[in-house]
Amino acid sequence: LLRRREYYPTAWLPDGVLVLTAGVDVQRDRLECTVYGWGEGKECWAIEHRVIYGAPDDDTTWCALDAFLSTPRQLQSGASIPVACTCVDSGDGLFTANVYRYTKARERSRIFSVKGRGGVGVPFINPPTRGNTAAATLFTLGVDAGKSLVMSRLAIDEEGPGFVHFPRAECFDEV
Repeated sequence: LLRRREYYPTAWLPDGVLVLTAGVDVQRDRLECTVYGWGEGKECWAIEHRVIYGAPDDDTTWCALDAFLSTPRQLQSGASIPVACTCVDSGDGLFTANVYRYTKARERSRIFSVKGRGGVGVPFINPPTRGNTAAATLFTLGVDAGKSLVMSRLAIDEEGPGFVHFPRAECFDEV
């Protein structure tokens, strides 16, 4: 992955980015959020990674995530692209209820809870459920299928459909 890093602008989004998504991993002392840009043929660019220090049971931690997700990201033309959808991992167990409360209140902004499930034959994306304490929309992700998809995309050597780009940016040095 380190050899695969490339230079692309930090002041604006790389050419080819059409939509942005974000993924959030919940840890006991922080949230880790990565924004990805997507182009034609599912070509993907890692755009930005932010570590938000603070307990996931503290509202100020989630407010900091809101601020990060709402940060304007621009094309070279000056047009802004918002984060279109965010998935927050609720599988920790300790802070699951906090994640559900956070995502439930933001479903109109397309911020959803996700939880991984291992096993052969489990589809990568499953229909959402609401059978949790907050009735939050929860998507179960097939971990094995997801890892297989990631590895197949990383095997693509030429830029274009399915290729994954990584920047030479400090925020990605140890991710």
